[in-house]
This record gives sequence, C-alpha cells and structure tokens, in this order.
Amino acid sequence: MSIKSRTAAPMDIVTPERIATLIAFLAVLGAVWLAVRLKGAPLAAHLKSARRMHVAETRALGGGAMAVLLEIDGAPHLVTLSRRGANTVTPLPRAAEARAPAPEAAS
Repeated sequence: MSIKSRTAAPMDIVTPERIATLIAFLAVLGAVWLAVRLKGAPLAAHLKSARRMHVAETRALGGGAMAVLLEIDGAPHLVTLSRRGANTVTPLPRAAEARAPAPEAAS
C-alpha cells in the first residue's frame, strides 16, 4: 500500500486570479501611499487643528503624584493626579487675564 503525497504542485499555487489580486492590492496600496505623501502635511495640520484638548506639560511631584497642565478650548487647566485618589481639576486664568492690571475703582 502506497501513500500518495497530497501537496500541490508549485504551478497550482500561482494562478492568474491570485496574480491579478496581488497586482490590484499593490496598486491600491501604492495609490494610498502616494495620496498620503502628497496630502500628508495638510492632513496632519487639519487633524491637529481639530483637537480641542492637548497636554501642554506634565511634572512628577513625588510620592506618586503628578501635575498635568491641559489646554481645553484655549483655556488652561491644572490637573493633579494622585495614587491615593485625591485628583483635582483647577481652571487657571488665561495668560492675558493673569497679566492684566486690576481695574481701578471709579472716583
């Protein structure tokens, strides 16, 4: 009793349909790559401008605590994070508001 090998011949693996599928996939991949290369900078600028919140700065305070300065819609917020669960969010005055002199009382 002989056991016949069930492996496919090398020519059965490479069919015209598979070659056409591979060429189509590589063409689409190349078109996407070209589009990203040509439109990459405007796309990155658009994605960055659409963000309403970003982390301006982070600092470790020690003992597992951390301070994070966030800008949300242009307004700064100080977030303090602690491992003990005492997390706080404090809105800060904008830079222009902090430097403005206090209005004088009318006499």
